[in-house]
Amino acid sequence: MGYSTSRAKLSVMISKYCLLILIFFGSSTNVYAQTKSFDSLKIRSKDAKTNKNKIDALNILADSFCSLKADTGRVLAIAALNLSKKENYHIGLGGAYHNLGMLNFRQNNDSALIFFYKARDEYLKEAPAFEKFAFTINNLSRTWCEMMHFDSALCYAKLAIEYASNSKEAYTLKSKWIMFGYGAAANSFFGDSKYDSANLYYMKAVQIAEQLNNKKMLEVYFKGISSIQSQLGNHQKAIEFGKKAITFIENDDRALTIALANLGSIYSKIQDFTNAEIMADSSLKVGKRCNVTNSIGRNYSTLGNSKMEQQKYTEALAYYKTGLQYANQLHNSKYTISGLQRKIGNAYQALDSFKQAKESYLSALQTAKGDNEYLSGIYFSLSQLAEKEGELNNAYQYLKQYSIFHDSAYTNEKVKTITELNTKYETEKKDQQLLLFAKDNQLQEAISYRQLQQLEKYDIEKKSQQLTILNYQLAAEKKEQLLTIRELDIENNHIKEQEQQMLIANTNNKLKIEKQQKELHLSTIKSQQHWFTFLLSGLFVSGIILLLLFNRYKLVKKIQKQNALLQQRQNISRDLHDELGATLSGISMYSHLTKEQIKYAQTDEVEKSLNIMQQSAGDMVNKLNDIVWLINPGQDTLQQLMQRLEEYAADMATVKNIQLKFTMPDVFSTQQLTIESRRNIYLFCKEAINNAVKYSEASLLELFVNENNHLLEITIRDNGKGFDMDETKRGNGLGNMKKRADELKADFIIRSKPGEGCLISLKVKFTQ
Repeated sequence: MGYSTSRAKLSVMISKYCLLILIFFGSSTNVYAQTKSFDSLKIRSKDAKTNKNKIDALNILADSFCSLKADTGRVLAIAALNLSKKENYHIGLGGAYHNLGMLNFRQNNDSALIFFYKARDEYLKEAPAFEKFAFTINNLSRTWCEMMHFDSALCYAKLAIEYASNSKEAYTLKSKWIMFGYGAAANSFFGDSKYDSANLYYMKAVQIAEQLNNKKMLEVYFKGISSIQSQLGNHQKAIEFGKKAITFIENDDRALTIALANLGSIYSKIQDFTNAEIMADSSLKVGKRCNVTNSIGRNYSTLGNSKMEQQKYTEALAYYKTGLQYANQLHNSKYTISGLQRKIGNAYQALDSFKQAKESYLSALQTAKGDNEYLSGIYFSLSQLAEKEGELNNAYQYLKQYSIFHDSAYTNEKVKTITELNTKYETEKKDQQLLLFAKDNQLQEAISYRQLQQLEKYDIEKKSQQLTILNYQLAAEKKEQLLTIRELDIENNHIKEQEQQMLIANTNNKLKIEKQQKELHLSTIKSQQHWFTFLLSGLFVSGIILLLLFNRYKLVKKIQKQNALLQQRQNISRDLHDELGATLSGISMYSHLTKEQIKYAQTDEVEKSLNIMQQSAGDMVNKLNDIVWLINPGQDTLQQLMQRLEEYAADMATVKNIQLKFTMPDVFSTQQLTIESRRNIYLFCKEAINNAVKYSEASLLELFVNENNHLLEITIRDNGKGFDMDETKRGNGLGNMKKRADELKADFIIRSKPGEGCLISLKVKFTQ
């Protein structure tokens, strides 16, 4: 049984691959036919007898290249455009603009829309063949649909249907363009998610296509019906219609590429990833062969979906990223780009890369602007991501946005219907006015042209008369200028004589002035010599005074340094006396006591006395280390002071089995402390730590150190039993801390309550 089942599956797979191979080889014959048609069009353009015939041939040739998005089409269309402008040939201008619109279609839809409108306007000036105008209106609908303005797309689709229905052309030609109008209307409804209306118009188009035996359009419309069935969840029917569409494809690689991509997407939805991958790979190969790019993003999306289902998230992410790169580069639709961005987010989320996932979802939001259904799905994904990250508030906000856009996708349908009717009315009204006034404009242009010719003749005669008058005026002006020149020569001679007399008088005046200046200069030099002598004596006296003041300043500084050194020596002496004198006295006392205890064989008492002496000696060593460390000039930075405090606090806390938490910045400023400041800070903190360790009965001791803008803040806090600050008498410890804070000119804070521990804070401001 298992063998027969596997054999049946194998035969199905072989038949599918054979079908694809036949499709590939069958479509390749189109290349030769296209080449042959291009050659015939070139011959036709060369043999054209009139410029209008040449323009028509250029437009036909450009149409063939522009449909393939070849740059040759642009060159030919621009050549036809320039020649049409010289000939004032509106049908030629319309054809050139239409070709440029086809060239930009799907690649730059804004430009395509402008060119199609220009083509329509030129065709209205000079009525072209029926099919050209109908084709332009249909392309306006297609472009609006690509830009996701489905209201405008539907309006032009219905205008195309009415234009074809009201024409007096032959039944076959008329029916063909009614069919195209139905297809455009179906595309608009489909884009607007009105699937029932879209399906109805596709079926109308199919009926006409079957009557005309138009296999190409049967393929297109069955492909559209397949997409509708897929959206409605009828995936098996979608596959049937998709396969039916492929049977009508003949020598059209582009259509085959799109059809295979559609089937791949549908197979992916029913999780038949074997067939989905086959279709997507086949679509990519055919598209590469015929340079069709608008399905690349969708195919990579299908391949990524397959890997996601197999939980190969890294491979899925690679497919999605490649698809997005091609989709952006090749101007795929906003649906495709937004969908890939969202799926990249899903892959990152599966890989627990939440930051990258969020970035991808936000990019998808920007791309999908204007489509509420897409936006609602993206917000739902963002909500799930925020919930995974534990950001419940953000998750709730995203969920609200999802609800808003999800609801608006349905509540806006009524508003859209009203807008469609208004837009249709205004568009039809304008188009009818253009058609009615087109001939009137032509007559007005002819009358204006004749009037312009008459005005030009009148202007020429008027200009000749004006030139004659100007010649007479120029001759008279020339005579006047000659007389003026003679008068100026006479005046110049008089002026020269006056200037010579003035020069002689000025020379005499200069000599007198120079003599007076020399006399003044001599008197000035004498007065300057007296002042210079006075200034030199003043500078000499000032120098002596400054030298005396400088020597006095140096003497004062020397005295200040000696006083500071004396103060430091007194502090060291006091510390040695206070810290070590009492300890040594205690050791001496206990040594005498120990002798007496040994004499009377009091062994237990001897051990206690020795322990006290040992502890006192250890304390004395620690105090001596502190004094040596405090006067050491190599330990004058905040960083070294804080490290010393941390070591001391750790040693004290370890003895009492207290947990220590020391928090300080990684880097302090390079502020150097004086010995007195360092000593007061260290002994203040040491007193606070000793009190906390000995009396608080705490399990946790916390030290917080912060330094910012030359302000050092130290906080020492314990979770011990605390005390009542009003009832407790302040002993030497608190008094010493207050005294040291005053010497530092620092803020000293102490807060405590019974059962709530104790907090001591010191804030010291340093200057550079």
